[in-house]
Amino acid sequence: FNQDEDAAEINILVLPKYRGAGLAQRLLDAGTWEARRRGVKTIIAKIDADNGKAIAFFSKHTFQPHLVEPNVFGQVEYRSRL
Repeated sequence: FNQDEDAAEINILVLPKYRGAGLAQRLLDAGTWEARRRGVKTIIAKIDADNGKAIAFFSKHTFQPHLVEPNVFGQVEYRSRL
């Protein structure tokens, strides 16, 4: 959480055996609620460029591409304004 920029990064990891149970949605909801409570204006998700499921998940939940060229870690960046 960086108060100077009013932005926070979110990472959601769900073990394969728990996928499909709505946990990622619940974690995103909880993270978004906490971010709003703290005055965050933008949530940033850095996603492995080859993780199509994660990109689809965040895209479905108001996240928009911000940096589409993979960084040195092979990640793209999606952002959502609160």
